Amino acid sequence: MVVFQEEHPKEEHPMEEHPMEEHDFDDFELVEVLREEGERLVERDVAMMRNKELKVERTIEEAECRAVAAALPRRFRDSRWDEVYCAGRDGFSGKVMFEKVRRMAEGLLVIRDDAGNVFGAFVTDGFARGSPVYYGTNEMFLFTLCSTTLTVSSYPSTGANTALMRVPHCGSLFFGSSPTTLHGLHIYPSLQAGTTAHSDTYANPPLSIAYPPSPDSAHRFYIRSLSVYRLSAVDTIDCRQTISTRTVSAAMM
Repeated sequence: MVVFQEEHPKEEHPMEEHPMEEHDFDDFELVEVLREEGERLVERDVAMMRNKELKVERTIEEAECRAVAAALPRRFRDSRWDEVYCAGRDGFSGKVMFEKVRRMAEGLLVIRDDAGNVFGAFVTDGFARGSPVYYGTNEMFLFTLCSTTLTVSSYPSTGANTALMRVPHCGSLFFGSSPTTLHGLHIYPSLQAGTTAHSDTYANPPLSIAYPPSPDSAHRFYIRSLSVYRLSAVDTIDCRQTISTRTVSAAMM
């Protein structure tokens, strides 16, 4: 059994501005940060209108949760899902997200974009903001979920390189890499948009193709909702918020 549980945080301003922190970026990161900060000025206006009308809703529904749970490593399939961060509830704020997930180890990052595509990543070593190098274990994977058929496609580590995950000081999230410097999944610090492309690390296709690729072949996506779930074992069952993945797993065998 897994318990699908939401946390109830203290009220925070969803669009609170946070000045850029001064850190030692490499040249590539600095150019990327400056570009993303410019994009954030435009994305902020969209997000402000979105937050005014935003209803608190789950990024992933219970039936979709069951499908994704069946794709997890066996020891996590009956874990409890605690929604540590939800953009619809907590606001599109990287600072808030990193504060809420800083003590987390294993978990799921789930995105639903403005075209309805659901995709994300299973992480094993948390979100270590400021990490100078890639980290993670070979259990990590990227995934896509077809909401109509509840079909999950997972893309585990291939061993081609060690670029599993990185979270530099600027607050971007990178999953996977390739010789062309494209990433399997890249989420901007604003949590409002990102890009996806093929990566050698996970041998994944672009996780969302709602928009045509840019000249560098990366597909841009715009985030409608984003959640981070902490996975942990359960000793008791809350019947009102329980999702049985054993039933789903048995049906698939």
